[in-house]
Amino acid sequence: MTSKAFECARYARKLRAPLLRLAETFPEGTTIDQFSVLYALETEGENIGSQLDICKLTNIDRSTVADVVKRLHVRGLIDVKTSDVDRRRNHPKINRAGRALLNKCLKAEEKFLQSNSL
Repeated sequence: MTSKAFECARYARKLRAPLLRLAETFPEGTTIDQFSVLYALETEGENIGSQLDICKLTNIDRSTVADVVKRLHVRGLIDVKTSDVDRRRNHPKINRAGRALLNKCLKAEEKFLQSNSL
């Protein structure tokens, strides 16, 4: 492993514990990945044409994004439209309930960052 790769891996391990603690503050059992997808849909919604775009924005692999989108849809937090051209492509969009949960998560994140001096 190169020294740069080693440093990146070490840094990622350092971030893992705070991220897990942050996720514990999110309401309704929302995970970091779910928060990331909701945030991407809210901030980049007009630029997201498919789940693959979410993968690129969040750096989450395709199978995880597919699972997160499915869970968010089942929870009523996003709407998913199947492409008319390619039935394999989904176009997820955040809805009002998703925005409300995202706002709660953002408030929890802000509180967490202030209380942990991050």
